[in-house]
Amino acid sequence: MQSIAIDFGNGSGYINMPFDGNYQLQYTEEGIYDWTYKLTLTNGQILYSQSRMIFEETLYDAVSQSTIMKRAISEPCSVNDLGIDQVEFVGTQNYLGQTNTATIEIDYLGSNDCDDGITKPLIVVEGFDSGLLGMENGLGDVDYERFFKEATINAGNLGITITDYDIIYVNWDKGRDHLQRNALLLEDIIQWVNSEKTANGSTEQNVVLGQSMGGVIARYALADMEDDPDLDHDTKLYISHDAPHQGANIPLGIQYFARHLADQFISTPLGDYSFEVSDGGNASIQEISALFNETGTQQLLSNYITSNFSLNNDVHAAWQADLLSKGYPTLTRNIAISNGSQCANTQEYDYNASLFRMNGNARTRVLTDILGSYLGIVDDIALAVIFDEPALILGVLPGSSRFDLDFNAKALPIANTSENIYEGNVSYTKQLLWFIDITVNLTDRSYNNPVNLSYDNYSGGRFELFEDIDPIDYFDDDEDYDGDGDDDLTQFQADMLNALMGSANINFNIEETFGFIPTLSALDVGSGSTNLDNDDYFRTFGADNPPTGNLGIPFDNFITAYFNSNSENEEHISFNFRNGDWLAAELDPDVAIDIFDCTAFCSNAEIIGEDTLCSTGVYSVTDLATTVNWTVTDPNNLVSFTTNGNEITLNQLDPNNYGTISITVIYSNDECGEIEVSKEDIEVGIIPYHLDNALITGATSICDSQYYTYILDGLSHPCVTSIDWTVSDNLTIISQTNTSVTVTRNIANDDYAGLITANLPNSSFVIEKGIWVGVPSNDGLSIQKIGVYDLTVGTWTKLYAQYIPILYQANEPLNITYEWQIPNSAIRNYDDTAYKDVMPNTSGQLNIGVRAVCDCGNGEWQYQLFDVLGNGGGNELIRN
Repeated sequence: MQSIAIDFGNGSGYINMPFDGNYQLQYTEEGIYDWTYKLTLTNGQILYSQSRMIFEETLYDAVSQSTIMKRAISEPCSVNDLGIDQVEFVGTQNYLGQTNTATIEIDYLGSNDCDDGITKPLIVVEGFDSGLLGMENGLGDVDYERFFKEATINAGNLGITITDYDIIYVNWDKGRDHLQRNALLLEDIIQWVNSEKTANGSTEQNVVLGQSMGGVIARYALADMEDDPDLDHDTKLYISHDAPHQGANIPLGIQYFARHLADQFISTPLGDYSFEVSDGGNASIQEISALFNETGTQQLLSNYITSNFSLNNDVHAAWQADLLSKGYPTLTRNIAISNGSQCANTQEYDYNASLFRMNGNARTRVLTDILGSYLGIVDDIALAVIFDEPALILGVLPGSSRFDLDFNAKALPIANTSENIYEGNVSYTKQLLWFIDITVNLTDRSYNNPVNLSYDNYSGGRFELFEDIDPIDYFDDDEDYDGDGDDDLTQFQADMLNALMGSANINFNIEETFGFIPTLSALDVGSGSTNLDNDDYFRTFGADNPPTGNLGIPFDNFITAYFNSNSENEEHISFNFRNGDWLAAELDPDVAIDIFDCTAFCSNAEIIGEDTLCSTGVYSVTDLATTVNWTVTDPNNLVSFTTNGNEITLNQLDPNNYGTISITVIYSNDECGEIEVSKEDIEVGIIPYHLDNALITGATSICDSQYYTYILDGLSHPCVTSIDWTVSDNLTIISQTNTSVTVTRNIANDDYAGLITANLPNSSFVIEKGIWVGVPSNDGLSIQKIGVYDLTVGTWTKLYAQYIPILYQANEPLNITYEWQIPNSAIRNYDDTAYKDVMPNTSGQLNIGVRAVCDCGNGEWQYQLFDVLGNGGGNELIRN
């Protein structure tokens, strides 16, 4: 391709398009313009194509126009038709060699005029300004009007309370610049406010409310002013409203999607597209890409995807280190509002759910209509350039063409797992001669999560992407679809949407919100110096009992989102009756400060008490409950119980009976509502399976005049707090503890078998060990002949020493050996000394002896006479 020229239908003829830059086009009148494209190839061939474009003048709200009329601080006060004094403020302090500016909107206390000036300041610091909505509002994404509506509608007492203040709302002119630069600008604004109130004879201290990014900027500015002995912020209360003290979250899947679009549609010979009509604004993909590249964006995002699709948090880390070094202002009362769920409930979508998905197919005409409307891409030739794919030029030939596309941006998966979070691909198919399909893959990217934690799902203030609207079958330019009172579509837009619905098969699946400011970030849990793990994000935080240690919260008071036990996360920097009343109490010195804590009413609340009931136990719930009803499920009649408000006492009826019970409680109060909590499978007494591994360890034999210690192992049970040791009569206990006993032989008793017993308390369960005491007796010892062979001269016969002493059931196998006396015979030995092979030398009688031997010594001999035959014949066993 040699060149591209376009005739925009404005009488200027063909204009060559730069391959490495932008071309801005402006029409002074709205209307229909035919664009003709001339594509010159390097072989001299020239291709033409044409599109029809409709341009309409942008309409502006008269109120918005009035609000951007501003005065300089040196000029006298002048309020507009809304009673707002708008001041253009130029900062004096520079950061990295540059200063910043802001537009201040002042809503004066009382009659909304300039008579008294600033006397009781409430300085409200706005958050991040994307700069993409300037065409709708000269003051950026958010202004005082929106703040005032949020703070006065359905916000409890807050709306009344703030009218007792001069509200100074700070609009950043560069709302995505270095945070430090805007912090220095805020310091200048605070000093100016102080000089104004002093001139007006006021000694009231300031209140500074920072929303979102404004919360960390205000924190930085106030702390920095305290570091300078020449500065005095004269502020009594610092309010952080859903501020990203440890960073904000934009789902990485969404970031990959934005980067993919920017990479595909900007890094092309055509460059970006930007169209402007008289007095209008513009927005483009390149501006969205620039927004992500801004320093302020990188400082705020805790996880940031670069233009080369890699994770790089260096800028954020540097900002966090600077913020941590500043700390918090110490001359103020510091409080925080988090719009994250107090109950640590996750966002409304599942782990790894699709946040934005667009898939399906459409004819190329539909796609060029879409891209032409929003990006300025107008036909198949332009698409060939955009995708750097010459095969798309086939679209100018006869035959049908279509695109198949699938863009899927997903939430992060469960912590410490790896899953795909973004995939985006577009393919193009051209049918030639009605049966030959040519398919080209135009773009295809796929990425797994580069982080281990599930930031998208954790509780936190949520960012609204789309409003929930009913399905629409037909679009009309006279309809108000979003309920704001204005017509939402031009005739052209309505016609195009209806055309798309009839000729495209494209499906959209979009989550309305995503988790933006995690609760732990808004509350600065751990003060930014603790490595937080997945479990920390599921903790509940209440101001009545805040965490301490490495999870401490550096605020004097705080509130999180709570409506009932299943409280959801609230919209970012939103007010409601609960946090509105809470903040109003902080702002009004005549109202008692509210320490709001309903964590005990969350769905994960628990009944406090042991999992095992040992004779008696007390179980309880929060003492904030004003109404409490207990229920005990006890099918085997194991316990009795008594209740006392938020407590229930259970008593085991019979220590020899055991099993499980459950208790349920329903409790409530006026502030937190009602919740039902159960504690299942409480074990009553000692259930036998807990004893399966319990045993007494120690020597198997006890000899005369020696001490032996036996230990109870393998038993850990809350009901076993002491052991009652007992022994058989042939043993004497020397000493005992809860886990061991020391014994010796009772020489007055010559029983050979002994027994040591551990008796468990409050039950009939025992654990026993049988032992051998002293030297073995020959009672029960005999010699048995193995097989049918008689003792015969010259023939082998197998003998066995059989020992059957009196035993306890708990005795282990005998740990003894045997000694033999066999005269006038050849002998063969076995490893097991209980066996011998005997071959007599002479006939007649043979007296054979055997005795048992243990660690304590040798037992008495036991003898038996056998008849030995000379040349065969039977023999009989003769006992002594």
